[in-house]
Amino acid sequence: MDMLQIVTNNIMRRKARTFLTLLGISLGVAVIVALVSLSIGLKSNAVDIMGKVAGDITVMEKGQMFTMSNLDEDTMKEIQNISGVKMVAPTVMIIDMTRGFNVAGAEARGVDPGLEERFASSSWDIVEGRPLRSSDTYNVMVGTVVADQLDLKIGDTVTFMGYDFKVIGILSFGNTLLDQAYYLNIRTAREIANRPSDYVNIVRVKVSKPGTEDEVAKRINLSVPGVDARSSAVMSEQIGQFLSIIEKVTWAISAVAAIVGGVGIANTMLMSVIERTREIGVFKAVGWSNADVMKTILLEGLLLGFLGGAMGIGLGSVVTVVVKDQIPGFAGEITLVLIMEAMAFAVSLGIVGGLYPAYRAAHLDPVVALKAE
Repeated sequence: MDMLQIVTNNIMRRKARTFLTLLGISLGVAVIVALVSLSIGLKSNAVDIMGKVAGDITVMEKGQMFTMSNLDEDTMKEIQNISGVKMVAPTVMIIDMTRGFNVAGAEARGVDPGLEERFASSSWDIVEGRPLRSSDTYNVMVGTVVADQLDLKIGDTVTFMGYDFKVIGILSFGNTLLDQAYYLNIRTAREIANRPSDYVNIVRVKVSKPGTEDEVAKRINLSVPGVDARSSAVMSEQIGQFLSIIEKVTWAISAVAAIVGGVGIANTMLMSVIERTREIGVFKAVGWSNADVMKTILLEGLLLGFLGGAMGIGLGSVVTVVVKDQIPGFAGEITLVLIMEAMAFAVSLGIVGGLYPAYRAAHLDPVVALKAE
C-alpha cells in the first residue's frame, strides 16, 4: 500500500469529521475569494471611470469630493481662460438615497448637451435612440444597466426624484457604475437638486496638448482660488492606492476566518494521530522512519487544505456571481492570481495545521505505540 493510498484511507475513515474540517476551511477561503474579488472589481471600475468621463483634469471644490463639491459657472469660465486649457464641461451629480446606494437608477448626472457632444462623444456609445439636445428638458438618456434592470425602451417614462422623464437614448460606457445612471440636461438637474442656475459639482477639463495635464492642473490650482484640480492619471493613482489598502484589509479580515479552518485541520489530524497510535507503531516497527511518518501526516494536511481550498474557491465564485447580479456596480473580478493565492493559502494552512500532529506521530516510541489500546 503506497503512501497516498494510506493518506486517502485515513481521510475517509471519519467522513463526517473530514467533511466538517473541509467545510471550515472552504468557508474561510470562500470569504477571501468573494471579498477580495469584489474589492478588485471595485478598484477596476473606479479607475476606469476616471479614464472615461473625468476628462484630462477634474476640478472640484477644495476639500470636497464629487456630490459635496460646490462650484459655479464663473469658476468654470476662469478655468477656461487658463493657458493650456482647450475646453471645459460641467457636471451636476444627484443621488436619490431613497432608492438605496449603488443601485440602477439611483443616480443622475446633469450635463450640458452642447459641450458634452464635443467633450464626451468618444467616451460613450449611443446604443439606441439619440443623444441629449440643448432643447431637452424632461428627456433623459439611460445607461444600459438601468435599461436592462428596469426594462426600459425608447419612449418609456421613468420617474426620478418625483419628476417624470421620457427616455430618448440608451448609452453605454462599458462600465457598470456609469451605465447604471441617468443623464439629463444640466438645467433640469439643478432644478431637481434645488440648486442655483449656475451651480456645478465638478468641472472636467481637456488640455490643448497631451502630456501637459499635470502642468495645467498646477496652473489651475495657482490661478483659481478654492479649487482642487487633479489630472485623471493622478486621481486614478490615488483611487487605486486607496482601494489597494481596502484590498489588503479585506485579505486580513478574510484570513482570520480561514485560519479558523486551519485550526480545524490541526484538531482533526491530532485526533487522527491519537486514534492511530497503534497503527503508526506498526509502520515504525516494519521500518518506517520518522521522516516517512511525518511525510504521511503532512501529506494528509496538504490534501485537506487542497480540497478545502478548491471547495472554497468554487463557493466564493458563486457568491461573487450572485452579488454581481444583485449589485451591478460591484463587479467582482476573479483573477488567476487570486485563485492561486487563495489555493496557496489553503494548502499552507493544511501543512501548518499538520506540523504538530506530524511531529507527535513521528516521535512516538514504537514499543509504547504497539501496546496502545
